[in-house]
Amino acid sequence: MNIGKWNYLSKPFFQFTNQEFNILKNKNLVFDGTNGGLVLGNSHLNGGIHLLSFINQKTIKYVGEMEGWEYLTSPFNGIDIDNFEKFKELNEKTRNTNRYTKTEFRIPKKCKILDLRNIAVPFLLINNQQAIINRFASKKHIQELMKIDEKNYS
Repeated sequence: MNIGKWNYLSKPFFQFTNQEFNILKNKNLVFDGTNGGLVLGNSHLNGGIHLLSFINQKTIKYVGEMEGWEYLTSPFNGIDIDNFEKFKELNEKTRNTNRYTKTEFRIPKKCKILDLRNIAVPFLLINNQQAIINRFASKKHIQELMKIDEKNYS
């Protein structure tokens, strides 16, 4: 599939048109992550989960990659910067964990889940006002992440 192009204005990035985005959607490769949740799917070593975000109504930007068992926050409400700092602090606590460590865990019943397992090349549409919590911090602090996120989203 030959879709998308590099944009070299100021800082280079890869972008898609709406038509190209719709090709991915029609192949059931794009999922809505704009409300956040625990993301299940490929690890970085197995291709990861690709992140897309709208720049405007005509352009979608490739913004990076995350991996399964990472927590994607709901969009920040802009009122309480302390929530962002709490997420950041929890994320930093597990920064140097061995990347081969298994991170599967029992998912709490009230946890929002984005299940992208069994999708070879998944794309997740996100909002630029979200944070990604690494899989080790997600495993260790899932209950706290959910509480902070609930407060953040309300």
